[in-house]
Amino acid sequence: MRRDATQVLAMCAWVKKQIGKVEDQAKAIADVSIPDEKAAGLVGDTVVSYTSRIARQPELAITDSDMFTAWVAEHYPTELVQAVRPSFMTVLRDNARIAGAVLGPGGEVCEYAELADPVIYTTTRLTKDADRALGPVLGGVSLAELPNFIEESQA
Repeated sequence: MRRDATQVLAMCAWVKKQIGKVEDQAKAIADVSIPDEKAAGLVGDTVVSYTSRIARQPELAITDSDMFTAWVAEHYPTELVQAVRPSFMTVLRDNARIAGAVLGPGGEVCEYAELADPVIYTTTRLTKDADRALGPVLGGVSLAELPNFIEESQA
């Protein structure tokens, strides 16, 4: 008999959490033990992975938005654009959720903006009892057996 979807999702979430703990520990060790170049992961004599430490390119951080804008206006005046303040966009969105449309101060409807359909997704959050209940059920199952066990066994 197949498990219901909520049981499968709970088991998957628990396994991800456990693997995440192991991965976090391995990354903490790798951060201090792997050189800047890549290191091979071996199973026996077979290379099964490469791990390397990567630094992203630095991002530009604006420390004073108003002063930076004034600087750009002085040095690169053709590079400025008129924009709506992001914090006001949040206000407009919140008001539109209530009213069903973007409204002006006099109640007139803005025809140039609309609420987009929400993205619906499924999420699973483990409860505080998940370790106690799922640990004994899944703890003894091998990684190779895990997908079939989760999908097909009875709870």
